[in-house]
Amino acid sequence: MILKLFLIFLLSIGAHAQGFNFPSRCKVRRTFEAANGILKYPEGDGNYANHDHACFFFSCPAGKRSTLTWRAFDIAGSETIISVSPVKGDDNARYSEILRTGDDSDSLPPDSSFYEGGTLLSFISRDHETAKGFEVEWGCQEPPSCPFEFNFPTSCLTTSTLNIPIGRVTHPERGFYSNSESACFFFCCPGKRLTLEWLYTRIETGWDFITVFPVKGNTALPNHVLRHTGFSRPANTVVDMDGVLLHFTSDDKVTNQGFRLDWTCEEIEGQPLDNFVTPEDSSSTFPAGEPFTMTPVIGEPIDEEGPVSHVEFNFPQKCKTGTILDGQTGTLNYPNGGGNYSNSEVVCFFFSCPGMDATLTWRSFDTERYFDHVLAFPVSSSTAGTTPVLPPHSGNSLPLNTVVEQDGILLVFKSDRTITSKGFELEWMCSGGDEPRDSL
Repeated sequence: MILKLFLIFLLSIGAHAQGFNFPSRCKVRRTFEAANGILKYPEGDGNYANHDHACFFFSCPAGKRSTLTWRAFDIAGSETIISVSPVKGDDNARYSEILRTGDDSDSLPPDSSFYEGGTLLSFISRDHETAKGFEVEWGCQEPPSCPFEFNFPTSCLTTSTLNIPIGRVTHPERGFYSNSESACFFFCCPGKRLTLEWLYTRIETGWDFITVFPVKGNTALPNHVLRHTGFSRPANTVVDMDGVLLHFTSDDKVTNQGFRLDWTCEEIEGQPLDNFVTPEDSSSTFPAGEPFTMTPVIGEPIDEEGPVSHVEFNFPQKCKTGTILDGQTGTLNYPNGGGNYSNSEVVCFFFSCPGMDATLTWRSFDTERYFDHVLAFPVSSSTAGTTPVLPPHSGNSLPLNTVVEQDGILLVFKSDRTITSKGFELEWMCSGGDEPRDSL
């Protein structure tokens, strides 16, 4: 009976170890399933051997944090390599990140942290001199929790909440997506910068869509920052707020392979955009400056009747310059007269449309990606709100047309201290307003 139980135990270990697909070139293959521990390689007091290739899989359930912390490190030779790879489920390692070679082995490698299902550590030696090897501590930790429960839209048929700071989404995991999908993914990133790096999109052009909305608190804002269809890869999506909602929809006909992206949630260090909209930051509430009246100085009104009125507006104190545009329609070129905009700008434009719908239609856009942004805020009476209708937008893609059904739009452009570019051109229009309506 004891022998039978022992054999069952050995078989169970072997069956689980075979669950991970080690690379075929690995000569040594070991799987570690404990929540934490220490690995010393080689185990004895001698040096590792030449032509060695040892692979170690540290298993960690998906969603938990797999960590490697280095305690000792001594390898030699330029072709001796230590690398780590994040692992998802029982699949092969996703990619390989070289930590150290024998040429730069004086210091400990950087600690590793992955969230997808474990870590593969690979050690390769060639026919050069050898050394004592390494010692590393591994761990498997619970991920941080999202500080709030997200309100998914009722149109979502499936929902997923992703509250870890780094990871990958592939939808679907295998094969083609289904017809009539409405899949929602919430990436929780409170008060930090969330970046979606698109690896591929393969969806039916013109019928199936990926739409990304910024999230403030536990609710998605109505103005999306990305709407994409087809097979081209979008530029990275960057949002400085509390996260994003990704909504994927398909029609009832053709399907395809879907999409894949990597995401990161990280602190905004020396951020090029001073957070105008962080809920926890009292300085983000647009403290009112001195109200003043200006005539339009940039952009000529298109209509022959000229400006509607001269108005007062409380520009935020962070605005270095403020321009009021109160024509019924017009064009804004920035910078005016050609050339590039300057470094360290905070330029504000108020498009006044009292009691009407204000619309900004973008004609050209070229700013330093990630660092020089435009934002747009709704205006009620003579004061801007704190929630943007156009979240921070940069790069050379056109922003979405911006519409506000209040009393106008505040447009803010901010540049950092280094690279500049050509700026932007837009048309504005005030429409509606024949009938009185409640303030939103």
